[in-house]
Amino acid sequence: GGKWLAPIRMRVDTTTWSQATQATNESGFSAIHSGICSPCNDLFGMASWWSSTPKGPVAATYLAVTSGDFPIWTADFGRTAGMSIRCVKD
Repeated sequence: GGKWLAPIRMRVDTTTWSQATQATNESGFSAIHSGICSPCNDLFGMASWWSSTPKGPVAATYLAVTSGDFPIWTADFGRTAGMSIRCVKD
């Protein structure tokens, strides 16, 4: 379950997702489709957030939840891209 069920428990059921999506928001995180605004103006079918982890002088790690049945994933991306920021209390 864990990493495969987490996106379902984080997503809010809205019509902003690009496909039919299971969403319960049991976690209370309220992941809403937000995409990535990159220099080439790509808005992908996902909710993505910057982490506080820098990756070198021009990149940082981000987390994403897609509209499909995939686990939460992380990747590095150039800091010039536009992504959401979520404040999470420890």
